[in-house]
Amino acid sequence: MTEEQSPVERVDNESSGELLLQDNNVKTKGRINSEGRVNLSIHDKNCVLTNLLHDCLGRSTDKAKHDEPAPLLPKWLVDEENPPPPMNIVIQIVGSRGDVQPFVALGKNLKERYGHRIRLATHATFKGFVEENGLEFFNIGGNPAALMEYMVKNPGLIPGKDSLKHGDVGKRKQEVAEIVEGCWRSCIEAGDGMDDDTEYTKDDAEKWKPFVANAIIANPPGFAHCHCAEKLGIPFHLMFTMPWSPTTSFPHPLANIQSTDTDPRVANFVSYSLVQILTWQGLGPVINEFRQDVLGLEPVSIMWMPKLIAEAKVPFTYCWSPALIPKPPDWGDNLHVAGFYFLQLASSFTPNPELVKFLEAGPPPVYIGFGSIVVADPDAMTNLIFEATRKAGVRALVSKGWGGLGSDSMEVPDNVYMLGNVPHDWLFKYVSAVCHHGGAGTTAAGIAAGRPTIVVPFFGDQPFWGSMIHRAGAGPEPIPHKQLSATNLASAITSCLKEETRAAAKRMGEQISQENGPQVGAQHFHSALPIESLRCACDHKAVAVWRVKRTNIRLGALAGAVLMDRGLLKAEDLKLNRTAEYDMSDQPWDPVTGAATALIGNLSNFMVGTASLPANLVKAIKKSKRTSANVDIESIASRKSTSSDLSRSQFRSSQEQSLNYVHSASHVISNDWVHLLKIPRETILGLAKGFHNAPKLYHDRTVRTPDKVIDLTSGVKVAGKELGFGVYDAVTGLVMQPYHGAKDEGPLGFVKGAGKGIGGLLLKPEADRC
Repeated sequence: MTEEQSPVERVDNESSGELLLQDNNVKTKGRINSEGRVNLSIHDKNCVLTNLLHDCLGRSTDKAKHDEPAPLLPKWLVDEENPPPPMNIVIQIVGSRGDVQPFVALGKNLKERYGHRIRLATHATFKGFVEENGLEFFNIGGNPAALMEYMVKNPGLIPGKDSLKHGDVGKRKQEVAEIVEGCWRSCIEAGDGMDDDTEYTKDDAEKWKPFVANAIIANPPGFAHCHCAEKLGIPFHLMFTMPWSPTTSFPHPLANIQSTDTDPRVANFVSYSLVQILTWQGLGPVINEFRQDVLGLEPVSIMWMPKLIAEAKVPFTYCWSPALIPKPPDWGDNLHVAGFYFLQLASSFTPNPELVKFLEAGPPPVYIGFGSIVVADPDAMTNLIFEATRKAGVRALVSKGWGGLGSDSMEVPDNVYMLGNVPHDWLFKYVSAVCHHGGAGTTAAGIAAGRPTIVVPFFGDQPFWGSMIHRAGAGPEPIPHKQLSATNLASAITSCLKEETRAAAKRMGEQISQENGPQVGAQHFHSALPIESLRCACDHKAVAVWRVKRTNIRLGALAGAVLMDRGLLKAEDLKLNRTAEYDMSDQPWDPVTGAATALIGNLSNFMVGTASLPANLVKAIKKSKRTSANVDIESIASRKSTSSDLSRSQFRSSQEQSLNYVHSASHVISNDWVHLLKIPRETILGLAKGFHNAPKLYHDRTVRTPDKVIDLTSGVKVAGKELGFGVYDAVTGLVMQPYHGAKDEGPLGFVKGAGKGIGGLLLKPEADRC
């Protein structure tokens, strides 16, 4: 469907956001509900959407059923005489303690088993936790406690009226901007990113060793991963605790499909795109500003942002157990389910004597805690929990968490013990059931211990995990936190203690105990690396940082230095080795869309830039003034000055300041006008890309992925390849398309193939002419 056929209408009200995509045949409506999920209604009047996606979905499922699974480990990874070279790997994680802890486990595996240098880049709150586990830490900024408080107040993707009134939205956008810039610094800076005035000693020398990442591992909420990888030309691997890749097996964890008259598989598949569209509506401008101002990259159209990761077939490993959610049959070879990433903390934990005394004083208690969730009224929630345990007739361990349950002024009943920070893998062995918010980490720990689980979801993917546990029979239906009462919590506790629920939870725990998530995750990470592009040709134990120009010879830092010292190479013979390339540019699906997007996008950028010109000029001049003042102070402080010296310095400073003002103003103005100058080039490029991609609209599987244009030389090469392959594929398609169609579908497939061949003959050469 073209953009003209599928108008998008955004409707906002005080409590929710709405997205409408409709034409004469399809109407899809998404409304944000109070749980942070998207209520979807998908109506496909004449089965247009179903027919459009049917061939694609059916083909991917059949391929998954019949293809032989790829070997988990490449030969080089099991070859002890030729292991992968030790690399600098940065792991970028945004989220709470439950999001960070699994990647500490992964980082330890990568460091201890494979010898990589691991830097875990996350929030300053977790600095001590990361470093006490032997990993390097880097602060990317952001306050997870404030973020959790905001998410509880605004569980949906659209903020509430109070948050808009108090400026919370602007603060969150600033925080995202801080985080993505911190992620970029974590790839290239020495130190821990704390930006404090601490004087470091010789013991901190390891921390201040130069660091440039050779690969990135990240969870999707970091948002900077693909952009940093594109800038550096290094591979990146996404890992997450909840489903993020489109599938027909189940809807997006943040989607709630309320009504549909189309194929449920299609509805599930479409839900991922709709959630991504809503997410990028708010974040697109922040990310583009980061790309332009920090990385010096071209902006990405918000229209294409939601599908960049899927289009690039980025390797993606999910860290949950296949015993809970098996890998969907329509996921490709770049998507994996590794198992939970458990960090073993029990062996180093010594419990409080009072806790031991409470555990030994009676039957196993029920654990109740909401981790990093910040509740609005901690005392009321605490009293509700106390009353529920009294009604259920059970003993309980209640975790204080970030929400501050159980203040010092409250009287704690004899059947309750208030917990501080205790490792779940130690604690859950001694409880009869667990009740929590449905965070992925706590969910994993509970079912791994074989304990029945009650989920009280607050927002996001938490209802999804509650539903998965209930579907497996290991716990009751989740209780939304706004519906929580002492009565229904007591009833849920009683349900958990039934024999059939306990047996189901125990079976799952036994299956999970056989898994090693961090090790399998590390193997999937290594198997996706372009290892031969990473390895030095002279020293296979070193990472290649140089490539000899006009060859595929790659050299490590030491090898390059030795060869230059011996006169066998000159510095100008070398260029930086880029081991991976990602094309984040617009990928229109037809020539009309390609040309229109380029034209309208640049015109709108020019108009927005013109309207913002006064504000941008003031901002640039203020920044220039601060820079000039700092330089002037440093130059004066660096020497002893006479009055005449100071006078001359002030005169020069005044001149330099004036020049800086002029330079800043001209830079702002030129950045605005460059959008008009780019219109002819980008319009032609949009046409070419549209013609190149148009055969995908009728499921032509012979469309090649174009190489990325980096400079003039690569541009000439790409143009030559496009010309050659375009003509070749157009001509051979007249024969091969009907042949493959007849082979797959018989006479009907032959007719379809003939149509595809004729379409390719008309469209593919046009991409070369543009």
